[in-house]
Amino acid sequence: MTKQRYILGFRAVTKLYVVMEFGGQEEWDESYGKIEAAGLSVKKLESFEPKFDDVDLYIDMRNWQCRGQFNLDDLIHDYDEDDDDD
Repeated sequence: MTKQRYILGFRAVTKLYVVMEFGGQEEWDESYGKIEAAGLSVKKLESFEPKFDDVDLYIDMRNWQCRGQFNLDDLIHDYDEDDDDD
């Protein structure tokens, strides 16, 4: 029997392909919703192997150190377009 994995993949505004793995459904749902609300295409992945799958950035959100250093908003918002200082 295999353990349920909570993985999503999306193309960030920086054009990087990002894969995020979560420890549970609630965290996964929250991030999936934020990415989708930002207008980016996001998909649920059934499996992922960092050593073999093609990805630009893998973020293991099950690890508290990764969670503490990562800000999803940096990958889903284009802050240059939001600058209206003119």
